[in-house]
Amino acid sequence: KVLIGQKKGKEFFRKGDKFIKLYPKDFPREAVYLEAFCQAQLHANGLAVPVVYDICEAGGQLSLTMDYIAESRESTLEQFIDVAVQLAKTKIDVLPRQSDFVDSVLGKSGFSDVVKANIKKRLKVFSSIPLCICHGDLHQKNIIVDCSGRVNIIDCEYTTKGNLLLDLARTYILYSICGVYGTAEDYICGVCRRIGYDVSDVRYLIPVAGALHYVISTNAEKKKLLLEYIQQLGNQ
Repeated sequence: KVLIGQKKGKEFFRKGDKFIKLYPKDFPREAVYLEAFCQAQLHANGLAVPVVYDICEAGGQLSLTMDYIAESRESTLEQFIDVAVQLAKTKIDVLPRQSDFVDSVLGKSGFSDVVKANIKKRLKVFSSIPLCICHGDLHQKNIIVDCSGRVNIIDCEYTTKGNLLLDLARTYILYSICGVYGTAEDYICGVCRRIGYDVSDVRYLIPVAGALHYVISTNAEKKKLLLEYIQQLGNQ
């Protein structure tokens, strides 16, 4: 097998037509199994994701073996929006709940009671919204096009069933903290136009997405940019 990349302690290998994702020794076992489960569920429901073949353990490290996507390239904005719309229109009841993920993040956040209450308050506004697939880390590097032109979804580590508006807000945050505001705006406006949602509702949840991302981010510089959202939630 050949090492082809590294990110956040994970190592990525290619072995023939297979892709191997190797996790650090201290990575939670349940998170690896949950990622494999979510990816398998998306595939079983007709979405274009790499098939997971095996979960292995060696030397105290877990790895996932799945299809390798050959000669891949990053998706266009139009393809990216198409995938988001497809996910929004697909319902898989057995996926983990986004609300449980939010509760878990808040539980280790160290946020004040005021900030936590305001996060819950904003989310409660949309408590009746239909639940759909929320990728949880959707950006163009996780939507890749193979040599045949097929558009594939990868990295299902944070996939849940939940509120699409919060998922759109998270994607907005991922782009905005990298200074790519144009793509962030085009994405949320494009998806809302196709789904029939009001983009102002996404904007209402952007501070929530920013605060949640602050907790799970490992990039010190980007965390500094997210502090304004926590302050905004604390000043309501």
